[in-house]
Amino acid sequence: MEVGSQKPLSIRVVSDGRIGMENQALGLAEALQRLSPSEITVSRVKWRKAFDKLPSALKAAWMLDPAGDNPFPAAGEPWPDVW
Repeated sequence: MEVGSQKPLSIRVVSDGRIGMENQALGLAEALQRLSPSEITVSRVKWRKAFDKLPSALKAAWMLDPAGDNPFPAAGEPWPDVW
């Protein structure tokens, strides 16, 4: 995206809903929003019970619970500028 562009930034905040993680992610997105017009979207993912306690480095997309929000754009939808 070019500097000075009038199109607002698209920012997607992906969180598992834990307060500490979500607050930091939203704080960063809101700081960017103060610098440039932006649209913030929050996606809260859920992990399947068997994988919930694993460290983040060991988790993969197939371990996500379908009941949570999809962190990825739908087919044909553009990726956000900041994810």
